[in-house]
Amino acid sequence: MSNLLEVKNLTVGFKVRDSIFTAVEDASFEINKNETMALVGESGSGKSVSAMSILQLLPEGKTIFSKDSSIKFNHSEILEMSNKQLQSIRGKKISMIFQEPMTSLNPYHRVGN
Repeated sequence: MSNLLEVKNLTVGFKVRDSIFTAVEDASFEINKNETMALVGESGSGKSVSAMSILQLLPEGKTIFSKDSSIKFNHSEILEMSNKQLQSIRGKKISMIFQEPMTSLNPYHRVGN
């Protein structure tokens, strides 16, 4: 089965003053079509940074990906996509439900809506 999403060797750092803070180090996972995956861990373990990396929602100019990092969606490398290419998949092919439940999900509506 072909992977819909493939994250390999994801290492994400942030420029902080004169140094780099590493938030995620060498994370890898794959998701196939019609498959669900849960990313769990302690607070501060890099779950949100990993998820936001997939959609390139981290601050430009302050975020650093290692040269070995790879995020592929439908075999296309997300880390090499232009803003226009990213806009064509964000919300249409890949979406994120943010952690704040009161602003993200309404229990009276189905997820599809």
